[in-house]
Amino acid sequence: METTKFHEYNLSRFMMGTVQFGVNYGIANISGKPSYESVVKILEHAAANGVTCLDTAAAYGDSEKVIGRALREAGLAGKITVVTKTPHLAEGLNPAEADRAVQEAVESSLKNLQLEFLPLYLFHKETNSAYIDSVRKMKQKGLVKHIGISVNSPEWALKAIRSGDFEAIQLPTNILDHRYIKAKVFKEAKRANIALFVRSVYLQGLLFLPENKILPEHKPVIEVRRRLEQIARDSGLTLTELAARFVMSLEGVYCLVMGLETIEQLQDNLKLFEQGLLGSAVMDKIMKAVPLLPDIVLMPWLWPKAFHAPPQKPKT
Repeated sequence: METTKFHEYNLSRFMMGTVQFGVNYGIANISGKPSYESVVKILEHAAANGVTCLDTAAAYGDSEKVIGRALREAGLAGKITVVTKTPHLAEGLNPAEADRAVQEAVESSLKNLQLEFLPLYLFHKETNSAYIDSVRKMKQKGLVKHIGISVNSPEWALKAIRSGDFEAIQLPTNILDHRYIKAKVFKEAKRANIALFVRSVYLQGLLFLPENKILPEHKPVIEVRRRLEQIARDSGLTLTELAARFVMSLEGVYCLVMGLETIEQLQDNLKLFEQGLLGSAVMDKIMKAVPLLPDIVLMPWLWPKAFHAPPQKPKT
């Protein structure tokens, strides 16, 4: 597994997304939240195959607790770099209130993850970045090593880059969503030496949803997806391979954050990272094939709740 240097850490190109370890998540998730024993096996297999980092958050149910226990019991503590995020903090806190809220949040994550310090701590809510000074105090105390932010718009990504406050930015980009590319976020982040972690590589599974399951609001995806499927066939690839390698090939990308809930999905993801980057001709074809799609397609938080929720496992 190829790695990229981020300060003192060697981050694998595949950063394992773990929201599914704490909650049922994703429209393509048909197996639900994995058991604790399954999580241990997934982490062991990932580490054995060169995965050196994972992404979690205080808001992901009990994901932090599950990961902390599993890494310790599997003997992997310190061998996998954990990236976690702040809870959604209240707005409008004064400096003293912000300091208390951030310290409580950091101490909670440290306890859950069974760590002495957080290697990389991201603001999960963009507006909470107003509390950057409070997180810097945690860094001064040695409880946080590096500070980043998770963003939901190109405007916020550019603001974060230009602020000089952050060492890493997590953002959504995929073969259907070129907003950040066209806004030159990737170019600016590379110039500023800011690490980019890309999530939503498959647009939470919408890229692969059967046409008869696609909502009327998402109909524009169908024709675009057909064009992409043709590009994949012409290139001797599956749509999955084309989509993942497209994101891998963007400049400035350190890691792809890809969620999973089974060891089989992990194995499939590992194979993708063995295939390398796409050539410039294929990248150009993809860029030309994809128009700017409506926000209701590109922004999952705008999707109807019933569609957004994954199927539940049947009770036994």
